[in-house]
Amino acid sequence: MAEPLETLLRLPEGVTLAPALPPAAIAAGLGIGLVWVAAVAVQALRSGGLGAGRSAVIVVEWLARSALLLGLAALALNPQEMTGGSGEARRPEVLLVVDRSGSMATKDAADGKSRAAFVEEAWVGPLAGGGEAWARGARVSVVGFDQRIREEGDAEDAGDTSLIAAMDAALASAPAAIADDPLGAPAVVLLSDGRETIAPDPEGAVLSPALRERLQRAKTRGLAVHTVTVGEAAPPPFDLAVSVAPTTAFWIAGEPGAAEVTLSATRAAAAGTSSTVRVTGRADGEAGESAEEVLLYEADLRADRSLLQTLPVPVPLEALRAMGALRPKPDGRLERAEGVTGVRLAVSLVPVDGEAAEANNRQEVRVPLAPVRLRVLVLEGQPYWDTKFIAQALRADAAVAVEQVTRVTEGRWERLRSGADAGGTAGPPTASAADDPSPEDAVQRLDFSAFEVVMLGRRLDDVLSAGQWAALAGWVEGGGHLVLTRGRPAALSTPAASRLDPVVAGAGTATGAGTTLVEGADGADGVFGATAAAAVRAAPPPLRWLERGLSPKPATRVLLRAADDPAAPALVAMPVGRGSVLAVLGEGLWRWALPDATSLGGPSETRARYDALWAGLVRGLLFGSADADGGSSSSALRLAMPDGPATPGEEVRIGLLLGPGVEPAAARVEVTPPSGRVTRLRPATDVSAAGESADRDGLSLSFKPEEPGLHTVRGWAGDGDGEQEPVVRLLNVRPLGLERTLVSADAAAMREIAARTGGEVLDPADPRSLIDHLDDVAISRTRPPRPEPLWDTGSVLAGLLGIWSALWIARKAAGLP
Repeated sequence: MAEPLETLLRLPEGVTLAPALPPAAIAAGLGIGLVWVAAVAVQALRSGGLGAGRSAVIVVEWLARSALLLGLAALALNPQEMTGGSGEARRPEVLLVVDRSGSMATKDAADGKSRAAFVEEAWVGPLAGGGEAWARGARVSVVGFDQRIREEGDAEDAGDTSLIAAMDAALASAPAAIADDPLGAPAVVLLSDGRETIAPDPEGAVLSPALRERLQRAKTRGLAVHTVTVGEAAPPPFDLAVSVAPTTAFWIAGEPGAAEVTLSATRAAAAGTSSTVRVTGRADGEAGESAEEVLLYEADLRADRSLLQTLPVPVPLEALRAMGALRPKPDGRLERAEGVTGVRLAVSLVPVDGEAAEANNRQEVRVPLAPVRLRVLVLEGQPYWDTKFIAQALRADAAVAVEQVTRVTEGRWERLRSGADAGGTAGPPTASAADDPSPEDAVQRLDFSAFEVVMLGRRLDDVLSAGQWAALAGWVEGGGHLVLTRGRPAALSTPAASRLDPVVAGAGTATGAGTTLVEGADGADGVFGATAAAAVRAAPPPLRWLERGLSPKPATRVLLRAADDPAAPALVAMPVGRGSVLAVLGEGLWRWALPDATSLGGPSETRARYDALWAGLVRGLLFGSADADGGSSSSALRLAMPDGPATPGEEVRIGLLLGPGVEPAAARVEVTPPSGRVTRLRPATDVSAAGESADRDGLSLSFKPEEPGLHTVRGWAGDGDGEQEPVVRLLNVRPLGLERTLVSADAAAMREIAARTGGEVLDPADPRSLIDHLDDVAISRTRPPRPEPLWDTGSVLAGLLGIWSALWIARKAAGLP
């Protein structure tokens, strides 16, 4: 048997031949060529008359031509080296894209587990943790999503579902190089109920155009998305729901308001189905039900297309005046009418045939109405970054007017005025500085009653007299709001100001090292509690120092605490009379405006969060504590509770402060929801609030609203008989959105996601099917070595050209033609 040509030629291992012509033809051509160049050389030498030099050139020319012929014959044999092969089956990397939205808490998975728990136990744990033998060797990473991409350790509450965010997570996690090498693309596994609640298609299609575009990008990049549908896919009963919410936490007298109406459907209605939505408003306060109701918005809506519609509702000044919320001043400008504390908005939707329930076709909310633009005084006895950054943040808020007074040096003060002017626009700060031999006189000229909020820095103990501290305490009890921005002034230990101290100093009180902060026990309570809790979820830098050994008073709410000590409060709030105190029990909060290695987001995003934090805290001080309808410091009873909004099933805590001589057993609190079913609350604790007032007792109560809408909370100091008038507070309870009402799984959407990207629909109960599929993919990804021509290089071409050029030069040098 004839040996292969590679063996005869003794080629190196891994080198093969792919002749362009039959080897016999190449050999024949090579032989003829070699004979011809030899004959030409012999004839030239026999011609005679050649010198020794020219004879040498002819011999060299013969050798060079022979070498060229041999080279051409080698090229015709087409030698190749086998490279780039991989004979080992290797599983692709796996990216688990896990739904972390609110609907995943639905308990309809196996054994009554929630969808989230099932995914963790059946898929994420075995695959990412390698707890099962069949899953070992899999290279797995995990990313979560709800309405956004969720990073590992993100503790923010579960939000709505955005499948667009899921695909953004997949596209961001896949390497960009896979477009050139599709065999390197990871396997993406989407674990979700598939129900889009952020941006469903406006025409009722299974997938929205934005989601389809991302799926096409994934397919182009070689990303096959395998889907696992979790949850029951039974179609829900048809139902419409409507809600209304103000676009800001409160409105300001003399400025237009704005609200937003949301219409949601559990599924599309029959073709041609429509309904009418109406929004009305009326003033709220002492006028009560006698206030005139004004139509703010009315429109017909299609109910057979989108599952979610959002409608802006402007509330012009003319409407606020017509409902009696505003009245003209002598100068022609508008102010809040006497006895008015807010505006009630009501939205209604005409029922549609076949609706499962009509109770959610109407909702009412209350919007607090501020009498004036917020005026804030920042008072500092020594310049420092904390107050500087706070003042800058508040100046960026068009709803706040800031006056900053700082003692620059001994006897020298600086005053900056900025914020909104009478026309409602924010202006730049204006500064004035003057030598003042009596700093006490400069501070005494400040009228606390001209401000809604006073912020104190450090080094004021030797500036404010005992009488001024007493005046400040009286201003807070009368409805003012105090912020301690850099710890507790020493003056709080004096009788004149002790009632402003939200904490009690223990025997081991000391200034300790700084620490990162986390949400406290009352972190989600009220407007500013939720604002502070949201801020720490972005992983801001630690404080510079924090005072340790402090205990909150009974009426104090702990919004933030030290991460390394659950008993160390860091940001607290306490009601005092009709006002309140907010205290940062350390220093260095200004660092939150600057990102560090642990912060989430860039510089602009970090600074925006810091500005939003202080804007929210200032608003929370004014509307998160008791206002005109919460009772006064001289009342026998006062209710301290957030204005909301709350959600059904969420615990709402109420502080009940009792006046002198009122026995806790004689106090009574009742909650009336929109349905009219009255619930009497029982106190959870009976504690002394000696720090809040000299002889007040405090009761802690809580309840969980069961329905959306405006809830009325009434409190009596006695048994409720006789002429006694109750203290009344109102609580907004927003309706549950699509995420918690439309919880059926959307298997059709998950099937289409897999089909559009070339993925597989996997069985939720069989995670091993993914491994089997990956093994099949691994085998398909194995490939033989690829042949690479050895002659197709620049060096071969350069060698051939070099030989030919050297031959030509030698001939010319020898005088040959």
